[in-house]
Order: sequence, then structure tokens, then C-alpha cells
Amino acid sequence: MWMAWGEQLTFFCNAAYRRDTLGRKYPWALGRPANEVWAEIWGDIGPRIETVLRTGEATWDEGLLLFLERSGYSEETYHTFSYSPLRDDAGDVVGMLCVVSEDTDRVIGERRMATLRDLGSDPSVIRTEQEVLAFVDRQLSGNRQDLPFTLTYLFHDDSARLAGTTGIGPGHPAAPAVLPVDGSDGVWPVAA
Repeated sequence: MWMAWGEQLTFFCNAAYRRDTLGRKYPWALGRPANEVWAEIWGDIGPRIETVLRTGEATWDEGLLLFLERSGYSEETYHTFSYSPLRDDAGDVVGMLCVVSEDTDRVIGERRMATLRDLGSDPSVIRTEQEVLAFVDRQLSGNRQDLPFTLTYLFHDDSARLAGTTGIGPGHPAAPAVLPVDGSDGVWPVAA
């Protein structure tokens, strides 16, 4: 969990949040304004925090997609959390507390398992090689988050022929129509 306190919304967090969520931002983040700590997602969380501070009412989000920069690059993450008001002795709202659980592994795992489930779904009505290849392309194209593009090649004795694509068209430099199986002059390391 973490909290933002005072006019500057000074950032504090517990050890579990530091270890699991803050990443490389520790120890730099401690004592900084929360809008600096989470500048990359402030457009998403800032309005929620402002609502809590203005109304004194808690918020709740489940599995919210946030692109955090905690490891030196923008990272797809998912979080379930609540923002609750923190009050001073006079009862005035002077900060907010965030209780959070990261759902990234679960959300991405479920998405990938759904892709595998769909890919392995009953293709009993499919009778020809072309129908199988079209079926594979349809299933793989449904998950652009994990598979921005796919190339399906059919291997023969001395080469592999492009048989299907998603997210990239045939004729693209990364999608040659034929790949040599021995790896010579190929875009992809087929021999490896």
C-alpha cells in the first residue's frame, strides 16, 4: 500500500509495495510528490485521487491497465485498488491511502490461455490445409497484445513457404514468401 499526504501529496509506501510495484523508483520516490513518482500514469490516477480529496469518498478499480515505468521501460500492468481519504484530527481530508493488489500476471496469463484455448478449440469441421491455416490466423489475430504479428510457414525439404500471417502483410520485409531451411540468406534463423 501507499499513501499521499499533505498539500504536495507526499509519497510514502510500505515494504511490500516498494518490493512489488515501485521497482527502480526506490529509494528516489520516497518523500516526493505523488504526481512526480507516477508521472507516467498521473492522467489515469490523478483524477481518482482528486475525487477522493474533494469528496472524501473512496474509489475502487478492478484490473485497471496502467503503463508503469518502474523497470526502465513502459510496462503493461494491471492493478486492483482502492483510494481512501485520510483525515487529520479536525476531520479534514489531508491525504489518501491506496490499498493495491497487482493483477498483471493473472490478467496476462488469462489472456494467453484464452488464445491457446481458442487455437486448440474443436476444428472438426475443418477439412483442408487451407482451412486449417485460415483457422490458425483467425485465432492468433485475436490477441494482438501478445502477438502483434505472426508468420506461419510450411516446411518442405529445402525451404519453408509462407502460409499465413497476422498483423503484417505478405510481401513485408519481415515476411518473406520463402525461407531457406539451411538458414542462408534468411530473415529468420530457421536453421537455429
